[in-house]
Amino acid sequence: MKNTILKGDSKKYGGKYVAIRSFKNNEVLCTGKDPSKVLDCARKQAKKPVIFFVPKKDVVHIYWSMPIRDFPFLCLTKDNKERPWLPVTIINPSNGEAIPTYGLIDTGADECSVPAAFAKDLGHDLYKGKPKEVDTAGGKANTYSHLTTVEIFNPKENNIAHKMENIPIDFTEGLNVVLLGVKNFLDQFTLTIEYPKKVFSIKSSKQRGT
Repeated sequence: MKNTILKGDSKKYGGKYVAIRSFKNNEVLCTGKDPSKVLDCARKQAKKPVIFFVPKKDVVHIYWSMPIRDFPFLCLTKDNKERPWLPVTIINPSNGEAIPTYGLIDTGADECSVPAAFAKDLGHDLYKGKPKEVDTAGGKANTYSHLTTVEIFNPKENNIAHKMENIPIDFTEGLNVVLLGVKNFLDQFTLTIEYPKKVFSIKSSKQRGT
C-alpha cells in the first residue's frame, strides 16, 4: 500500500506548489505556481504550514530520533511514484524564518539544493549568496549559497530528530524541490535504501550497533 501525502492526483496538483497544515495533518490549505504566494496564503491558516512542489506524473527531479529504520517511501500524490522523501524544515539562522517542506534524498547530487524561490520567504537576499554555476539534468543553473539550518522531523515520534546548523546550502534557480545531496548531508550519515521493499534507514555515522 502506498504512503500517499495528498489524496488528489497529479492532474490536480502536478506542476504546482502545495501547502498542507503540518507534517501530521495533510489538509491542503493553498496551491499555486508561486511558492511565496502559496506560503503567504497558508500562513494565514496555520502557524507552520508545510510547502512542497508536486512534479507532474512520472517526472523525476534530479524521520528521526536517530536512527530512523525502515521509513517508507512516500508519494506526493496517489499517481506519482514512491520516492525517499524526508520531512525537513529549512531555516535562516540569522532571523529564524523557516519553511517546513519535504526533501528528496538524492545520492546522485553532490550537494544539497533548495529552490531559489524560497530565499525571499526566508529573508535572504538571493544574489548576495556565494554564486556558482552547476550542472543539472536540465543543463546549467546558477546557485547562490547561504548559511542554513536544517531540521529533520520524525513523524513516528512527533519530534525533531536531528539538526544541522549553519551549513552552506545552494539556492538554485529553476529548481522546484529540496534535494538532500552528499555534501553537508548524506556524508554525515549511513544510508541504507531497500528498493524492493521501498523503505530506507538512516543513522548518524557516529552511531554504532543501532
